[in-house]
Amino acid sequence: MGAMGFALPTALGVALQSQNKVVVITGDGSLQINIQELDTLNRLGLDLVIIVMNNTVLGMVKNFQDMYFDGRDQSTKKGYSSPSFTSIAKAYGIEAKRVTNTLEVDQVLSLIPYHKGPLLIEIMMDGATECRPRLAFGSRLDDQFPKLND
Repeated sequence: MGAMGFALPTALGVALQSQNKVVVITGDGSLQINIQELDTLNRLGLDLVIIVMNNTVLGMVKNFQDMYFDGRDQSTKKGYSSPSFTSIAKAYGIEAKRVTNTLEVDQVLSLIPYHKGPLLIEIMMDGATECRPRLAFGSRLDDQFPKLND
């Protein structure tokens, strides 16, 4: 759960140095920041699987808008849309699968160990907008919400 846009370029770097399959999990907003790196992935043919959790909301930003701005969620939920990452990956020449319900999750994820080369898996998560745990501004890393019992 790094900064938006961090996941894919970092995964590319790890995949360049690794002798193993690399799997990265990212959100729809984060992937859009560096979506052009799908071209890099295709050109290099790295054994990298991208799992995109697509809730069609800039979820973490919306959470902060809820916390600090009374839920005024302009451009994170209202006025925001995300593309079909499955279609975009295919346009870049990357094999892609889309999961639209819980029954498909195991089937699609079971492909990961056997697939060689780039693969994008888009998991549609309409309505999933809250990220927990989360860190409030100015809080220590071990002071996340919701509080955990000692």
